[in-house]
Amino acid sequence: MALFPLPSRRSPGAEHLRPGLKPPGRSLPLRPPAKLPSIFRVIFFLSVLAAALAFGGCTVSHPRLLPKEVTVGPVTGPAGALLADTLRARTSQLPMGGEDLIFEAQTEFSYRLDSGREKVLVEPRTEITRPSPANDPQSSYQAQDYDLMMVLAELKVNWLLKDHFGQTVRTGTTVDTLKRNAGGYLAALGAASKAVPDEKATLKTMTQALANQLILELGPVIPASAIIQADDEFSRKAYNLASSGNWAEAAQLWQELLVLNPKYSTAHYNLGLYHERRGELELAWSRYRQAFLNQSTPINREALTRITDSLERQGRSPKPGGDGFSAYQ
Repeated sequence: MALFPLPSRRSPGAEHLRPGLKPPGRSLPLRPPAKLPSIFRVIFFLSVLAAALAFGGCTVSHPRLLPKEVTVGPVTGPAGALLADTLRARTSQLPMGGEDLIFEAQTEFSYRLDSGREKVLVEPRTEITRPSPANDPQSSYQAQDYDLMMVLAELKVNWLLKDHFGQTVRTGTTVDTLKRNAGGYLAALGAASKAVPDEKATLKTMTQALANQLILELGPVIPASAIIQADDEFSRKAYNLASSGNWAEAAQLWQELLVLNPKYSTAHYNLGLYHERRGELELAWSRYRQAFLNQSTPINREALTRITDSLERQGRSPKPGGDGFSAYQ
């Protein structure tokens, strides 16, 4: 049906229209029919959804995944079982190119619920209003107390990664804290106040949030196969040591190579792998930067880009300035 009645032989065609509007004649309707066939409705819905995704109208949140190469071992403490189950459930099914490692951790959890009183200056003749200066002699405001509940909680995880030789590759401590108030002055004003979570609910919420931080910090660990091999005796010995799990001794050999030749790009790069493997991202960035400055190969550029991205994701971006940073850009 058209938006306006079409003129016919029985009517002049324009008498029934509002002033200022022209008759549409025999043109197409100005709006579609009230009912569309099912196939058209499906097409319309898919078009709207595609447009929303294209312009950022819809976002889909994907939880981070633990690398497949990391096996969750014993996790002890109050949040041990819950954290281990959370990490196992969020382990990727696709390899990420890292080394096979075992994750072990010990959890510590503290929960304290305090009740207190909050003092606020209010006008006694009316309902609660904004506070007035206490030193105003003409003020009729008086101090009143309001019940206040406070929750202070902290979840700490001391963790380590072991390789298949049983040697510790990396250690770290991840902490999550929670502070929440209920009641008090704002609640007396009528503001919505969430209930204080109990200890069990707090532990569950904080464990799931801390799992995100852990997965981000762990990441895939650099394998020995990523080491650049050279023809000199020191480099061959260092590669054999790292392949057998003795990365610390291999790093000492690379340091000795740099004493002999401070611009040896391969030694800088391999030391960058050593620090990245240990989670020392700032030191790794410095080594990769030196490797790129001495030899601007694609592999050195890729390593510097990778470590810079990792630092930025963790809010630990390297400090701009210096010829290393400017040369990289």
